[in-house]
Amino acid sequence: MVTAETVTDSVDLTGLGAVPAGYRHEDRLVTPGDDLVLPGARLKWYALRPVGDAVPSALEARARALLAAEAAAGSLELGYGLGFVVLHASDPLAYLIVGAWRDNQELWETLYVRDPRRGDGFRRADPGVDAPTLCVWELAPVWHERGAWVRYLRSARDEAAKRAWLADRLSGEV
Repeated sequence: MVTAETVTDSVDLTGLGAVPAGYRHEDRLVTPGDDLVLPGARLKWYALRPVGDAVPSALEARARALLAAEAAAGSLELGYGLGFVVLHASDPLAYLIVGAWRDNQELWETLYVRDPRRGDGFRRADPGVDAPTLCVWELAPVWHERGAWVRYLRSARDEAAKRAWLADRLSGEV
C-alpha cells in the first residue's frame, strides 16, 4: 500500500511545482449577480474579479448579450435548463464559463475567452487536450455549485427545491 509517507520519502520532486519566485497569490472576490434568464433556462450569475476591482458593466452586458444570442441560435446546450455562469474579469483577459447540468449529475462546460489583443468580443474556446479548464479561483463557485446541485438531487426536486437551489449562492473572497 502506498501512503503519503512512502511517496514523500521515495519520490524526487526536484523541478516539479516550479512556480516562478515572483508570483504572489492573491484572493479574488466572487459575487452573485442577476440571473441570466433564457428561453427554457435559468442560470445563476457570478462575477469573479481581483479584490478591489469591479467587473466593467460593459463587459457584463457583452457577456449577457452573447449568451442570449448563442441560446437563441441554438448554439448553447443548456441541458436541464438549470446552471450557472462565471464571468471572470482578469486583466487583460476575461473568461465566460457556462455550466449546465445534464444527464443527472454531469456538469457540462462551455467556455468563452475575451482577449482584447485579438478583438473586443468573446470567442468560444474549443476543447482539446491542452485546453484550459478552470483556475483556482474559478473552482470556488464551481465547487459551491456542485454542492448546491447535490442538495437538489437529494431533494424532492419539486418547485420548492428548484427555488432553494436558485437561492443557494456563493459570495466572498476565494
